[in-house]
Amino acid sequence: MPNDRNKRLIVNSKGLDYTSTSMKEIELWKSYQDLHQKHPRSDSESKVNFYNQNSEFIKRSAKINFPDLTIIVPAYNEANFLPRTLAGINLALSSDENRNTSLIVVNNASDDDTKDVALAFGAQVIDEPKKGIGRARQTGLESTKNSVKHILTTDADTLVTHNWIEGHRRYLEFENTVFTYGNIKFIADTKLNLHEQCLLFFYTQSANLVHTIKNKMGIYIAGAANAGFNRELAMLIGGYNIKLSKGEDTDLMHRLAKHGSAIKNPDNMVITSARRILGRGILTHGLSRLKENINHSFTGEVSVSEKYDDYRIN
Repeated sequence: MPNDRNKRLIVNSKGLDYTSTSMKEIELWKSYQDLHQKHPRSDSESKVNFYNQNSEFIKRSAKINFPDLTIIVPAYNEANFLPRTLAGINLALSSDENRNTSLIVVNNASDDDTKDVALAFGAQVIDEPKKGIGRARQTGLESTKNSVKHILTTDADTLVTHNWIEGHRRYLEFENTVFTYGNIKFIADTKLNLHEQCLLFFYTQSANLVHTIKNKMGIYIAGAANAGFNRELAMLIGGYNIKLSKGEDTDLMHRLAKHGSAIKNPDNMVITSARRILGRGILTHGLSRLKENINHSFTGEVSVSEKYDDYRIN
């Protein structure tokens, strides 16, 4: 793909019903949150019923021999929240008119019930025994079939919307498009006071605004919780940096963008857990990201790290 055709585009999909946070997703988020609080064990009867009620289309996707699109979800000790993620993907698969999408869950050295939960949903599970998000994403990428043209990525604590697949597929099929991405909305898994709610809302709005402004400037930020890319090109340039435990997604997107167009669909939003932001502290996390963005704007350097602090709140 020629370098002289590089573009960063923002598209508006109004009228296509890529509802950012529809009632379906909000209800699913809240209902699972209530279920998990009452029945925390992953093998409880209520949880097993939830798996069975929200896995029909994942089980169908596992039977596809030659998919043209694959969703990759890396998971390290995510037995608690992976069910919500997979239920959302199941809903998205039910709305996927193409019906040629497969799913891979990468079990990344988990020592909880992550693998059993994924299997209970009927997902294809790939084991990656060496811990590391960059390595896990790369293992997932390398496990995809040759028939696959495009990859979608999300995280094991994230809930995609019902039209998420089509919201990416539509633009990935544009000529010269190498990757797509959308906005991310952070929601707490624990009860917040009014001050914390306001800070988290401000952080979410500010983060997505910064992403939009930088996109217009030709400087993009893409989070793997809500991204898609060209598989063949990603494989050609070596895929993810397996040494990275932070910034592996943006690092790959920057290298992909040297070969084509990046498209942001701001209407194609996902909901994700705010546990990392809350674990670090909203202000601390916000100031840290502001510093990273300023440095990126002036130097072009991507903030990456081989270390990762686990702030998950179960």
